This record gives sequence, C-alpha cells and structure tokens, in this order.
Amino acid sequence: MKKISWQYLVLLISWLAYGLVTILFVGRLGPAIIISSLIPIIISGLVLGMKGGILSGLLITVYNMMFLGYVNPPFITVFGSFPLLFGSAIGIMIGGVVGRIRDLGVGLKERDSLLSDSDERFRRSLDDLPEGCQILGFDRRFRYVNDAVIERIGIKRQNLLGKTAIEAGIVNTDSKLHPTIEKCLDGRVSSDLEEEVVFPDGRVRWLEFSIRPVPEGVFVLSRDRTERKKGEEKVLESERRYRGLFDSSAVVI
Repeated sequence: MKKISWQYLVLLISWLAYGLVTILFVGRLGPAIIISSLIPIIISGLVLGMKGGILSGLLITVYNMMFLGYVNPPFITVFGSFPLLFGSAIGIMIGGVVGRIRDLGVGLKERDSLLSDSDERFRRSLDDLPEGCQILGFDRRFRYVNDAVIERIGIKRQNLLGKTAIEAGIVNTDSKLHPTIEKCLDGRVSSDLEEEVVFPDGRVRWLEFSIRPVPEGVFVLSRDRTERKKGEEKVLESERRYRGLFDSSAVVI
C-alpha cells in the first residue's frame, strides 16, 4: 500500500510541476513546452499502465488547449494550433506505449510469482507423500528428492541434489532403472519397472518405479512392494508344498 501511495505522490508532483512550468516559462520555452508535457504522461504510463498513460495524455491535451489558448503565446500566434495538436497526439501515443510495456512487465511478474507459488505448493505436497519422488534434469543430476527417497536410500539430501546417481554412488550396474531413465530422458518415453534394489547399507527391497518425462527432465515415482512380494512368495511356496504333497499322495495310491 505504501508503494502505491508513493507512486501516486510522484505522479501528482509531476503534474503540478508541469503546470507550474507552463505558467512561469511559457513565454521563454515556446514550443518546447509541449515536449515537456511528455514527462507527466510517461510517468502516468509507468504508474498506471496503458489506460493511465492515455488518460493523462488526454487530460494534459485539454489543459494545454485551454491554458495556451488563453495565454496565446507567440508560437501559437505564428504557427496556429497545429504544433499543440500534433504534440498532444504524440504524447498520447507515447503514454499508451509506455503504459502497455509497463502492463506487460507487471503481468509477467505476476505470472512468474503464481508459477513459483504453485511449484512450491506442489513440491511441499510431494514431500509428504509416502512414495519416493525424484526429479532428474537432462544433465542427469538430481533436481529434487522428497523425504521418502532420503529415508529409503539413507543418504543426506545435500549429498544427492546437484549430483548424478553415479557421483552419489547409488548406481547398480545390473539394475534396469538407469537405462530406463536414460530412455525416458532421450526419447521422452514413459515406462514402468519393478525390480529388486540393494541399497548402500545392504538392505534389499522390491520397488516399483514409474518413470515419466517432465519439462525439467524426468520424474521418478517409486513404491515399496517388498511386503507384497513376500506375500506372493509365501503363496508360491504354499502352492509348491501342496503340489508336492499331492504328487506324493498320487504315487502312494
């Protein structure tokens, strides 16, 4: 609010200064008085945008026509109202252009701010997910890892961000994950993968990976499927055991 108040104060001062200059120096400046009117018009465009710049140009045009028509300085007597009208038209155009440039700049800043806020909210949401989330750039370096990845891998975040998987020492040469990520980065192809992963501390977990292309590079979502795999192995073991019992019974019969 203070910033807006200061902008309008500067705008008011520029208008008052122009009015004072026209009153005191109209006889000395001659046609240059019209050029000086560009100052408050440009300031109006910078402060209020395109509409403000055009409106200021129109208001100053009306002021110039009334005041200079009343004073009737020598250059008006010699050249008529043409310099006044021509200068006013140029002033209105300049005010509109300056204001439009200002509006575009403000719009870009607001868009960038919204995108930044949206990105920050999105990343905070990812931080709270139980699934592992990571973003790798086209340079193969980690751009983002959530808390689940940090906890699962057992490596500090600062030791991952800005590094490649090889530099961080977490690449298994027998893993299919690394070439699948490379395929996604180069070909922008989505893939799903499930495999057994051995972590640096020796833990073994079954993880399901969803690899998707994103503007920053590639997004990798990982879900721990270890318990499901253990359940499947128990079911398979039970089937093998019962099948063995059935085969043994058939032989006895």
